[in-house]
Amino acid sequence: MGFLRDFLSRKVSQPLAGLLREGKTPQKLALAMAFGLTIGMIPCPWGATALCVIIAFFLRINHVAIQVANYLAWPLQIVLLAPFFRLGQNIFSFDEPFVLENLTFSSFQPPLESLHLLLIADAKAIGAWLFLSPLIFVLAYFPALAVFFHIRKKLPQFSNIPSVTPDPVN
Repeated sequence: MGFLRDFLSRKVSQPLAGLLREGKTPQKLALAMAFGLTIGMIPCPWGATALCVIIAFFLRINHVAIQVANYLAWPLQIVLLAPFFRLGQNIFSFDEPFVLENLTFSSFQPPLESLHLLLIADAKAIGAWLFLSPLIFVLAYFPALAVFFHIRKKLPQFSNIPSVTPDPVN
């Protein structure tokens, strides 16, 4: 357990505390973390990093924080692939249902037909993720905001700043 704590401290906590020391606001960092975690769970492994870069650029939020959160969400992305595929199939029940056997036996089907089945299933899974992403974002934003305010209070240069109610817009 000590190894994991040291690893997370060196690779996650210290870089994020460094961003607070550089003057980044807890609101902006929480926004970056929430977007990174939300996008990191998209059931489309090839698109999360690029999507995080685009969102960070247009919203002017920290690229490091959004990518840290994106990479932290990677295990969740793998774990949630099957549930998103199932939920997508339940929400969007058009076309034939996607089951694991379709992938297993896809080597016996023409390649374009297998690709078509996979693309339809992935589009449904992304639709399910889009449906749940506002909830994921909110569940990630407010705890991250509280953590960043807590970290900022512990930093020496911010210890004498009065606590204010967080403004989620800034």
